[in-house]
Amino acid sequence: MANLDKYLVPSKKISVMGSFLPLKDTLGMNLVTNDYQVAILGAPMVSGDHTDSGLSTDAIRKQLYELSSAFKNIRIADLGDVRCDSERGASYALTETIRELTEANVITIVLGGSHELTECMVDGIERKKEKLRLTIIDSKIDVRDTSEKTAHAFVGHLLENPQLGELNLLGLQNYYCSEEQVRVLRDRECCCMRLRDLRGKTVVAEPLLRDSEVFSFDFSAVRQSDAPDRRMMIPNGFSSLEACELAHYAGLSDCIQSYGLFGFDSELNADSQTAALAAQMVWHILKGIDNRYHDYPYKDISEYKKYIIFPKVEGEDAVYFYHNILNGRWWVEIPTLKGKELFSCSPSDYQNMLDGAIPDIWMKHFMK
Repeated sequence: MANLDKYLVPSKKISVMGSFLPLKDTLGMNLVTNDYQVAILGAPMVSGDHTDSGLSTDAIRKQLYELSSAFKNIRIADLGDVRCDSERGASYALTETIRELTEANVITIVLGGSHELTECMVDGIERKKEKLRLTIIDSKIDVRDTSEKTAHAFVGHLLENPQLGELNLLGLQNYYCSEEQVRVLRDRECCCMRLRDLRGKTVVAEPLLRDSEVFSFDFSAVRQSDAPDRRMMIPNGFSSLEACELAHYAGLSDCIQSYGLFGFDSELNADSQTAALAAQMVWHILKGIDNRYHDYPYKDISEYKKYIIFPKVEGEDAVYFYHNILNGRWWVEIPTLKGKELFSCSPSDYQNMLDGAIPDIWMKHFMK
């Protein structure tokens, strides 16, 4: 791996108190400096004329280092914050850092910063895949008619990226989404799920996360009472528990290479409830990575139990489902323009097809 010092500055020394745990059991006392599989990066930058000096990332670290280091299969490093004084700014430094780490098969977790840094995550791993799948958790659709790269317009720029194969936006709230924005996404065949579709049933998002390479979370997706430290006041949203559930499902994904938590502003509250939530979400991501199943595509699909649904109309093809009985995961084979492909799905997709109904996963990919 190349030297990353030109892109990163070490994080400030943060004391680990171990107030709930023996010091030796805390994450802060178990971070490593080499041979790591997961790297934590701070991205202290916010859109517009407001620049975060790194307070947000340090506020998260303060909470994160106190948590349990209950990880048996991964080694974790905190590489510090991306340089804002690099030749082409923090965005360039973050992109190049993620690119170097991805080529070394290191998973990255990006803290703080503004949501347009999702583009850096995509650019950083695009060489790894022919087509990328990106899942964004947000209350709004960041599509604006502007060429500037801001947190309110970056999704529009991502849609122009020829390497973006699939975009999922989860947790949207109609209050903050215009009909034109929704039309743009539908025209691009993006998957959009409203908050009401996921409240109390975040497991619905698991198949989408399982197939994604990038996970981007904006704290505006969390209700204000659970994450008060951001500049946009949003009373409704996911609970802190649901946010952690989504983070855990994302961590379990065998495909996701880069995670980002954005939209937290520590200047609103230095001793932050939101920083504590961000730290717990990172912990759940790490716990998920530590317990990955290494399912398909790492395992041959023939290892799983196969279910065949025969057509009710003569001339139509049978539909094949596959089930890993050890962890309950399902996949379905769908005809696309590139031939038959396997996609992650849920048990309800199988049941719907069995009952003669066309599941959403089929409509999303059939002959596309």
